[in-house]
Amino acid sequence: MDTETIKLFDAEWNLMCFIWGNQPTTASKAAAYALEKFNWKKNTTYTVIKRLVDKKILRRDEPGFFVVPLVEKKEVQQAAAVSLLTKRFDGDMESLCSTLKDVGYSL
Repeated sequence: MDTETIKLFDAEWNLMCFIWGNQPTTASKAAAYALEKFNWKKNTTYTVIKRLVDKKILRRDEPGFFVVPLVEKKEVQQAAAVSLLTKRFDGDMESLCSTLKDVGYSL
């Protein structure tokens, strides 16, 4: 998948982290996790899953409403890094690294 097309909102990212870490899993298990962790109602989780399916990040398999990642976590992380570098630092890696160093991250 093209890194330009991989964009997840925080809620999508949080749910995907559970799915990546617990595959294979079902939508009902994801909903139980989201209820416990984020206090989401089942419908909220299913709406987020539908958005992820529409974005082609997840696939829904039947029977059992299994959710299967179509994109690896690393791909999403790479897309976010490229987006940050491009949009906020005009592609200037030195500026990004300098900023990270200024806030206490070492490379």
